Amino acid sequence: MDRPDDNAASFDRARDALRGRFVELDASASKLLHLMLANGTGCDAIITSDKCEIHFARHPSRHHYFLSPTPAVLTSLIRFAGAVTPVTSIRARIGPASVPAHSPAGAKIPASFMFPAWSFPAHRLWLDWNHQEIRVSLRDDEHQDGPVPSALPQPIRPSTPSMIQHAAPVACPHCGQAALEHRDAHDGWLVCSTCARSFQS
Repeated sequence: MDRPDDNAASFDRARDALRGRFVELDASASKLLHLMLANGTGCDAIITSDKCEIHFARHPSRHHYFLSPTPAVLTSLIRFAGAVTPVTSIRARIGPASVPAHSPAGAKIPASFMFPAWSFPAHRLWLDWNHQEIRVSLRDDEHQDGPVPSALPQPIRPSTPSMIQHAAPVACPHCGQAALEHRDAHDGWLVCSTCARSFQS
């Protein structure tokens, strides 16, 4: 994670982006935006001075990311929405749209780390913020009619993980703990309940 002082500065820049001080995408910001939009299943994000936490509809866990890309991510969402700054809240349809390839920030990072071009389907966007936090919700818009409701959508709820039962205990190759069941991570992968690392069955 970013250092606490870096987090605070990134959060200040994120709020400044909502006021109109835009930050352009680089490779890391494009990657984070891609995670939020490209799959099309939706997400809920909360950004504060000490965290960027995203809950994806496609995954039961809450994921934490560096705060440093968030000003550029918010800038892009504002532009996709056609919103006028300073922004207090946004209710808008965005996409479908494409994002070009972006190079990493900083001259010392090799160009091979460029994040490729990508595209995303239509979404509904809700964005609200105050001095303590910024909240973003994205939902699939493919089969929706009418204006985007002013009320926030229902929060994404964690799905109940499916479990694989074993006839005999199976040991995790990482921590060595054996168990009669493991969470199914799909495509032949299991998740250890002790160390939370995945391995192939």
